[in-house]
Amino acid sequence: MAAVADIEDAPASSVHSSTSAPWAIAASARTDIPGCYMPMMMKWLRQGFVDVPNPMFQQSVTRVMLNNVQLIAWWSKNYGPWIREFERKEALRNFTHYFNFTINSESTVESRLTVGLEERLLQLRYLVQTFGVDAVNLRFDPIVHWTRTSDGENEDNLSDFDEIVEIASSFGVKEVSFSFCSPHRKTLRLMLRRGKILRQLSLPQQKEVLDSKVIPVCNRFGVTLRACCSSLLVGHNGVVASSCVDPAKVGRLMPKLPSRARGGLQKECACLKVRDIGSYSMKCPHSCDYCYANPKE
Repeated sequence: MAAVADIEDAPASSVHSSTSAPWAIAASARTDIPGCYMPMMMKWLRQGFVDVPNPMFQQSVTRVMLNNVQLIAWWSKNYGPWIREFERKEALRNFTHYFNFTINSESTVESRLTVGLEERLLQLRYLVQTFGVDAVNLRFDPIVHWTRTSDGENEDNLSDFDEIVEIASSFGVKEVSFSFCSPHRKTLRLMLRRGKILRQLSLPQQKEVLDSKVIPVCNRFGVTLRACCSSLLVGHNGVVASSCVDPAKVGRLMPKLPSRARGGLQKECACLKVRDIGSYSMKCPHSCDYCYANPKE
């Protein structure tokens, strides 16, 4: 896999120009740019383009022009560096921002995440108060069940779900997105290496978890539960479909959406169309046990 420096310094002959400059970009579903790579992101914005390697074929690099970008959809578990950058510099104020904020319980599957739950909830409050509730998509994602190889004990990461939903709802957040952990080969290998066996729940088992531990909490605080790319759970006891870049929310943030805005990142996705400028070569220091991308060891 090519290093980030190799990609940025690639000779012009190896970089393919994008056919059009996107109106919206994702930064990024492939790594945590707001939490770990803001200096690189600011460099891309200053120079007006970014060279993005193909996720499957790293040698194939496309130059994506950023001069027409109106919306940036962010993905992160730690918006602290992003918030500091936003408050220091004017460059980020030229865009409409949409924040996918994953806030999971403090657990051993995220033991390398360096920012605590309390601080992340304060970041959530800042984003909601600064940009409005429509600009934030709160994610408890994924719900993970595992067995410890050391003693056969079963565990999950739902311990702080009640607290997260209660506090988020006090900020005005009325929706939370979720999915159950998918058994990607990389995920299975990584978890096993760290002493855990992923428990793959059947559909009835997933519904039981929702009914016993998730839906009652959401109902208590008036929060709608939204399933991300989990169509078989949509309609179960009030669960609705989720969109990481929600057309309705973005439409309220940007009343005049481009006609080419439709089309999401995944097959079951109802999101707006955004161009992901992240790279799996940008290894994520959070290094969550369930990561399917490229965690930094």
